[in-house]
Amino acid sequence: MAISNGYCTLADAKQQLGIDSSDTTEDSFIEPLVEAASREIDAFTGQFFHSASSETRYYTSFDGVYVYVDPIQSLTALTSDADNDNTYETTWATTGSDNRYRLEPVNSSTNSESYWRLHAITANWPTTSAAIKAAGTFGWATVPKQIREACLLQTARLFVRRSAPFGIVEAQDGGMMQLRGGLDRQVKELIERYRAPTMMFA
Repeated sequence: MAISNGYCTLADAKQQLGIDSSDTTEDSFIEPLVEAASREIDAFTGQFFHSASSETRYYTSFDGVYVYVDPIQSLTALTSDADNDNTYETTWATTGSDNRYRLEPVNSSTNSESYWRLHAITANWPTTSAAIKAAGTFGWATVPKQIREACLLQTARLFVRRSAPFGIVEAQDGGMMQLRGGLDRQVKELIERYRAPTMMFA
């Protein structure tokens, strides 16, 4: 199988595991591990780091000021439904005095990162469900280095678990060590800064 939306390549994973590039014996076992590690990273961070095709997505603002969105590379159109009639008649722009918004964090493009929030500047977003319609390119143009490294570490951890069906492996000092489920602690530390904010509303 081919790896779908993985955060490291098969070649990267084999190098991490110390497997020669010409040895294909484990390829069919490693590929789904890369995918599994990548999806675990998605679940922990609340976002995804592969590049999605140009598409349209719908969002809700809970306070009329901010809209928290999937990672955005660029937007081609942003409209809103003011009266909940499923007609997105209000057009928003990043310039001008009417219905102006800002993509945030503001330095994301400079840092080769994606945007994850829309900030209403001169008006308020409607707060009905799915009232904001965003068309553009979502995801990340390139996988961040920390995410790639985290994927390699988690893939290696999952690979080792095959030899430890009960989660017990031999430690370097000759003792026994238990492998915990879920993301490795070091993996979590690497990707903590990429966690999407958790929104709580009464």
